[in-house]
Amino acid sequence: MAEPAPAPTSHFRLFTPTAVPAEPWAGAPWAGVSVLVAEAAAGPLAGELERELALAGARVQALDVVELTGRRTDGTAPRQARALTEPAGPRWLVWVSARGGTGQAPLSSADGARTLAELACLRALVKELAEGWERHGPGGLLLVTAADGRSGGSRSGLDPAGAALAGFARALGDEYPSVATLLVDVGRVPHGSAARRIALMSRPSGGQHALGLSAGGCWTTRLTAVPLTDRDQDASTPGLLDALREPGAAILVSGGTTGIVGDALGAAAERLSGPLPGKLVLLERAPHVPERRRQYSSRPPAARSALTRLRGMGVTVDHEVIDVCDVRAMRALGERLGLLGLTVRTVLHGTGSEHPLKLTEKPPGAWENAVAARIAGFHNLLDAAGVGLRLAVVHGSGSASAGLPGRTDSAAGDNYLATAVSRLRAERRDVTAQCVAWPVRDHTGTDELPCTQRLESTGPWHLDPDQGARWATAITAQARTLPAHVVLLPVPLTDQAAVDCAPVEGGAP
Repeated sequence: MAEPAPAPTSHFRLFTPTAVPAEPWAGAPWAGVSVLVAEAAAGPLAGELERELALAGARVQALDVVELTGRRTDGTAPRQARALTEPAGPRWLVWVSARGGTGQAPLSSADGARTLAELACLRALVKELAEGWERHGPGGLLLVTAADGRSGGSRSGLDPAGAALAGFARALGDEYPSVATLLVDVGRVPHGSAARRIALMSRPSGGQHALGLSAGGCWTTRLTAVPLTDRDQDASTPGLLDALREPGAAILVSGGTTGIVGDALGAAAERLSGPLPGKLVLLERAPHVPERRRQYSSRPPAARSALTRLRGMGVTVDHEVIDVCDVRAMRALGERLGLLGLTVRTVLHGTGSEHPLKLTEKPPGAWENAVAARIAGFHNLLDAAGVGLRLAVVHGSGSASAGLPGRTDSAAGDNYLATAVSRLRAERRDVTAQCVAWPVRDHTGTDELPCTQRLESTGPWHLDPDQGARWATAITAQARTLPAHVVLLPVPLTDQAAVDCAPVEGGAP
């Protein structure tokens, strides 16, 4: 077996989100403020918020969002919401999505479908709202959800949909720092009491906020450093490609073969030895529209390179051109693997980074496509794997949480994934599940996007391929003992990341 790679340099460190006590916000009065309240989930909370905001002096309008699964297909907002762009229209939107976080059914693709539909409606509505901000002055967005009152901080209240809203709000605040973007998790506080507390705290000031409300006080989410205990493989944790040693086992890899996914695959393959009877299946995403399939008839250069490299190491690897968001195609893939006598033991889902564009500038189809690749793709991979799954690793983009504009789609999708992975780990004790958010992989000279230039000017954000491969190996090796959601960030951190930097032992593999 190859010798372990040397440790990465120390300017990167591993963190995990944790819930910590917080003070309630104190803002300006609601008196005279025009507010639109939209109900995304049936329940009494929206009505209570309408009443309490009106009692606080706000001019309140209500908007009944159409049944989410039957929403408009042209990516536009409901007709009633066009007032958001008018000079006298509301500058504030209160979006109520409170299904509750306890007693939930097991995580399923239905959760993903509902969340995608809600995010599509929210995007369309907030686009109108943001255009109003740009033309007529700032306001705010208040997203209200119900997990456990600690911003999803406990295992009983893991709510992927609420996490997606939190990611959306944070990224929107990066685009519009002068407006207030706030997610409030009201948990199990009675609806009337929760609405009253929100109204009494008044309008939050400009900037980004996330707050949980419980009977015991307020909570927020911060990043805390976590150590890697040592450089050795945890014997109880399956390695990324260990399933290849098992006859009849299959590994599904989604997200292309570039970036951290390709680096991790290559590093893991180099550590293998002996017979490898299992099969690796690389899934290269393509649109599910039949007319476009001809564009993907030949393998892209990255796939050709990865196939050659992996096969040279003794790995049996297939390449599939498939849209991971296509439910039928992914179901057929799972059935086909089963007919071949293969059991999917490992799923690796790499989400990557999307082109950063403001919400008002990105086409609706491209925005929704970026979110779907994360959410629907993840659920379809799990469904294709079935009960034989033993290891699920999701690689997300740290840039979505790094204070960069133009990331509402990736931030919403990656936040959903992180919480969904935590739910998966809690519900299926036989599955090792891990979600890792990565900094930008070093590709200087090939990307002239403004966000890349900004990253280069703020510090050591770029992670070179060798570093990325070593970190990926170390994190996967200790996935069972690490939190389900970890974030690799440079140290010292940029001002945009609110981090508790309490000293910890270790910190580099």
